[in-house]
Amino acid sequence: MAELLRGDRAAARRAADQASSFLERAPPIHSGLIVPQSFVAEVYLDLAEKAPSGEERTLSAALGRSLATLERSARVFPIAEPALLRCRGRAAALAGHRRKADRMLSQGLAAARRFEMAHEEALMTRLLAGLAEAPRVPRVEAG
Repeated sequence: MAELLRGDRAAARRAADQASSFLERAPPIHSGLIVPQSFVAEVYLDLAEKAPSGEERTLSAALGRSLATLERSARVFPIAEPALLRCRGRAAALAGHRRKADRMLSQGLAAARRFEMAHEEALMTRLLAGLAEAPRVPRVEAG
């Protein structure tokens, strides 16, 4: 995450790949793994938002693996649910699935409130507001 904040996309990708490799193998035995798991997914999401052509496929696969790891933890530790839904909502928005993104983020907001997680609640609220303000792109139906 620090590398991404410094603008070093290559270093951020290497760090996320390394952390993801470890976290994928680690069984969900401690809730302390939730934050690093969500950070890895966030890095992949941030990288995917500005991915150069040709990098989307590998980032999508890495993101999918990181979300599966976070989901595994959420099944054991329900407090991971808001982070999982936030990341899944961002992924859906990135893929152009606005309704799915809204649904995931709204569910994440409800979960954050249920667990009294003010930070997750604030993140979800900001993402939902951004989704509402984003320009709507009409879908083209095959005909």
